[in-house]
Amino acid sequence: MERKIGPGCSAELVTWQRTPCCSNLTWSTAQHREWVREAEQALPNHKALPRASLLLIGCLSDGCDPERSCDGAWRVRDATGTVHCELLSPSPLWLGLPVLFPCWNYIPQPALGKDQEVEERGYLELVGCPLALTSVPEMTFNPAEVNLKRAVGVREAAELIQHRVRGLRVKVYGEVSGVYPLLNIAGKSLFCLRLREGRHTLPLLVTEPCCLWWQQCVCVGGSVCVSGLRVCALQGWSGNRVLCATSQSSLTLLPDTLIQDLSDPPTLDKHTPDPDPVGLDPPLSDCSSTGVLSAAAGLYVIDGKVGLCLAYQPLQRRGLRPGAEIELHDVHFLYRPSPHFHPCMLCVCLHSSLRVTSFSRLGSEVDRPSDAPLPWLLLERNLGVSQYLWLCHCCRALRDRREEERDIYREMLQGHTCPLTEYVSVSDCVCVMEKECWSSLSLSSLLPACGSSLTQAELNPSIAWSVGLSLGQDIQPRPLLLVGVLELPGTHTLRLRDQTGAVTCVAVETGDDDSGGQRAANNTAWIGCLVCVQRFTMVMERFVQSEFPSYRHLDQDSYITHKHCRVYIQLCLNDLQILSPSAAMASLLLRENIRTTQGGERVEGGEREEMSDRPCISVVMCVEGKEGVAWRNEGIACEGEEAGLSLCFSVRADLIGQIQRWGRDPRNCPLQERETDGQTRTVRVSPLFLSPLSLSLYLSVSDPSVLIGCRVAGRSGVVLHTNPSLLVRSDWRIHTLTHPLLTTPYSQVSQASLISFSSSLSFSLSRSCDSPPPMILLGVWALAGAEQCILGRVRGHVVCVLYLQLQWTCSLCGSIYTQERCTRSQPPCNSTSAVFQAEAKAAVEDGSGEAHIWFSCPVISGLLGLAMPQWEGLQRSLRVRGHLRVYTRGRSLVRSLNQSITFCMSFLWALY
Repeated sequence: MERKIGPGCSAELVTWQRTPCCSNLTWSTAQHREWVREAEQALPNHKALPRASLLLIGCLSDGCDPERSCDGAWRVRDATGTVHCELLSPSPLWLGLPVLFPCWNYIPQPALGKDQEVEERGYLELVGCPLALTSVPEMTFNPAEVNLKRAVGVREAAELIQHRVRGLRVKVYGEVSGVYPLLNIAGKSLFCLRLREGRHTLPLLVTEPCCLWWQQCVCVGGSVCVSGLRVCALQGWSGNRVLCATSQSSLTLLPDTLIQDLSDPPTLDKHTPDPDPVGLDPPLSDCSSTGVLSAAAGLYVIDGKVGLCLAYQPLQRRGLRPGAEIELHDVHFLYRPSPHFHPCMLCVCLHSSLRVTSFSRLGSEVDRPSDAPLPWLLLERNLGVSQYLWLCHCCRALRDRREEERDIYREMLQGHTCPLTEYVSVSDCVCVMEKECWSSLSLSSLLPACGSSLTQAELNPSIAWSVGLSLGQDIQPRPLLLVGVLELPGTHTLRLRDQTGAVTCVAVETGDDDSGGQRAANNTAWIGCLVCVQRFTMVMERFVQSEFPSYRHLDQDSYITHKHCRVYIQLCLNDLQILSPSAAMASLLLRENIRTTQGGERVEGGEREEMSDRPCISVVMCVEGKEGVAWRNEGIACEGEEAGLSLCFSVRADLIGQIQRWGRDPRNCPLQERETDGQTRTVRVSPLFLSPLSLSLYLSVSDPSVLIGCRVAGRSGVVLHTNPSLLVRSDWRIHTLTHPLLTTPYSQVSQASLISFSSSLSFSLSRSCDSPPPMILLGVWALAGAEQCILGRVRGHVVCVLYLQLQWTCSLCGSIYTQERCTRSQPPCNSTSAVFQAEAKAAVEDGSGEAHIWFSCPVISGLLGLAMPQWEGLQRSLRVRGHLRVYTRGRSLVRSLNQSITFCMSFLWALY
């Protein structure tokens, strides 16, 4: 024991203790075990600090040493050395006294090199008050010894600093409204605190080295008295004076009641208005710092949900470990400053106050200061929050990068794999999208506002499908690029393929008109082109099969029976860069280039010279509708094949004009007048894309009978009324019509034909943000007529509640649920979960009319004017009976039959 408390105590602790530990001398073994259990239950992934049977005796010092400059840090000093310490609520009366520390934690610091001083290898967290070892006056505050003579309040002190008087020393008392961090600028340390009295505030600047230790003694909300202050004018802050501490200044902590007694009483002849609530600080709030992302970079997590950035306060941040409780004042709330961190962020600046209110009981790994240069870079470059968070993300990605070592022989002799990867592969892009979408899935966010009242049959379909989006151009630091070939495989979907895989594409294009709108792409020349995709949207559809009993079980993945996803990209053909065109695209680009330079007549003549001499027939059709690709049995068999299921889609089209014979293939020549007979108005279409447009069908045959639709055969005595159907063969060619020929009106068309295409289908997604419904009066709404389904917003007041039903419903079968069981008996239901449902009907009027409106569960509490605790209490009290119905009859309340007057009924009666 003598060795443990001897003169080498501090030096041995710092030199030989390499792991965190704690010492609780006044606790029994049972108390320590309970302390460990509570700490590890709060954060299951962490272990409590191990207990060490060590005595710690020393003196608390303020950090002022003749051999070094004062830094304001508190230390525990003994005969051989010192060690840094952190205290929760230190008192100036503790300084210089030999004390025993009954409860403390020791946290080692990361080694910074051989030049690191011994005292910087760890620090102490002193829990509780130290015990004095000498017969000195008591270490507690004695109000009788407080001398407030010649002390002035904040209001009077603010008037004194307006006139600078040489040699004037001011003694000020007040409530602390802000304690700002300790800064070191050009080798000079300083900090600022702000005092408040009512609505008046006064800053105090502390630059004297012997007074820097005040920074840990004062806290927001406490009362202090500071003497020996002088009026100073700061350079660079012209026209403003502050009170600065001097070498004769002293700090005294005061009780709150003493400050209230010293406040001026209100006068009777002058009315004092209430203080503006906006100008007052909000109530204190404690948070639990449950995660440390990077202590060196100043990034933490509060309660596992909210991010905390302390990088804008250049302090050492000792004591901020997982599980510590902190108190924040005047912090900035930012929503989604960076996609790489939590959506909600709290950021502190030099005007914010931070204090540790409870040290962590958990042991934490020694943080390697790999991110230490980041705060210095933030100060030098004056980075914003988004820029700093992106910089931290890049540093963390580089630090966590686990790449194989570079093999020069493999790079030279085998398949080309080197660090110079310019584009992201399609397979990697799809894998990252799937991982991000599944990790960001929140089942509760997929439910409507009334999700808590949904039964099992209503809950699971609501979360069965969801979609996630990711913009490739928003990825930092470099936008995501994809390079591949557009192909049309046997899966009947347009895909982008590279050497690693393929992804389905949804392609649109910008129209030729001035409106700039987008339409479904219909140019098949893009198939086979090598393209670079820079602007695109990755879409992942998530399909979840689940058996959740109620919304309370959404956090339990065991109820998910199956899940899968479908990933595709949405792009615009106008944004693609063609790296290597296909033959059709090269011919199209050549013709457009010639048409631009030499005119359209020469192009037309050149095309006709290249026409094939093979005879064919053609017909023009207008597509009216299109169905999706599916396995169907159309009852039509191709040559050499049996009739059965086939992957196809159906298009309903109107025939325009008559069948035309051609001596040779006209290809993409302009549509002639004889093909439409001047009777139709056509639009464009392609079997590859979903759009009600027009097409021209060319057949390399001379017999027009192939275009006669076949009817479905029926049994004897059965008449089948069906439209003729036509199966498009693989050697038929479909062309779209040019825009100038789509202006001829038509008045009649031939009989519609149902045509089945065995081709690919793609579709586009349109995202729009609906504007809120307009405000409307009830009287105007009634005059408009019930046949007009108008959606609008009404602003009025509730006249009375006509009907109210509250009930607990079994989430499995929908029956009434009482206590802990379902009331269904035939057959019996063994469900153990229930949901609370409520509905009401109220009379609402806005001055122009009155209407009866039905309300659902999410807004019932607001309709009845109940706060959330009252609404939850009403639900608990109703759990015994299970349900309650209340309706009005004139001015009286009527309850449903066979129900007695209960607490719920009395409570609702008071509300009515």
